[in-house]
Amino acid sequence: MIVKLQHITKKFAHQQIVKNFSYTFESQGTYAIYGHNGVGKSTLLQLIAGVISPNEGQIYYELNNKVIEVDEIYQYISMATPYLELIEDYTLTELLDFQFSFKPILKGEHVDSIYALLPYDREKPIKYYSSGMKQRLKLILALFTQSSILLLDEPTANFDEAGIDWYKNLMKTYRQNRLTIIASAQKYDHDFCDHIISLV
Repeated sequence: MIVKLQHITKKFAHQQIVKNFSYTFESQGTYAIYGHNGVGKSTLLQLIAGVISPNEGQIYYELNNKVIEVDEIYQYISMATPYLELIEDYTLTELLDFQFSFKPILKGEHVDSIYALLPYDREKPIKYYSSGMKQRLKLILALFTQSSILLLDEPTANFDEAGIDWYKNLMKTYRQNRLTIIASAQKYDHDFCDHIISLV
C-alpha cells in the first residue's frame, strides 16, 4: 500500500491545522509523525484514514498498482486512537466476536492469542476496565485486524512502564508486512520507526 498526500491543507473554522503538506508513505514502511501538542499530528492521521477530508489538496491510495478510492480505504485500515470509543457494554468475548465478524483477524492469528495477551475476565463488561486495560484492548484490535495500513495515535496513552514495554514488544512483530504510521509526542512510542516526520 502506498499513500500519497499532495499539498494537503486542513482548517477548522478559522484555524489552519495542516498547511500545504506533501508526503509519500511507501508500502510496508514504518513512519512516525512527531511534534508537540496542537501541531496537527492527529488531524494528519485522520486525513490519511479518510475520516475527515482536506480543504485543499489530494490524497491518493494505491495497492498492488491499483488505485483505491477514499470511500473504500476503510477496508484496508486498522486504527487505534484516543478518540475512537470501544463498545463498553460488550464483554471482551462479545467485542472480539463483533470486531472479527466484519474485519478478518490477522492471518496466522487466533483469538486465543489475544486472550493470552489480555488476561482479563472475558465476561466482564468493558466499561469496568481501567483506562490502561482499555488502551491495551484498542491496540490489540488494531494490531490483530488484517490490514494493509496500521494507524496509531498516542499508542501508550494511560500506560505505565510495564504497558509501554508490552506495546514495544508487540510492535516488533505486528508492524511487519504493512504500512505503519504512528502519531505521538512521545519519542518512545516510535523510536523504532524507519522514518520520522517532524511537525513544527
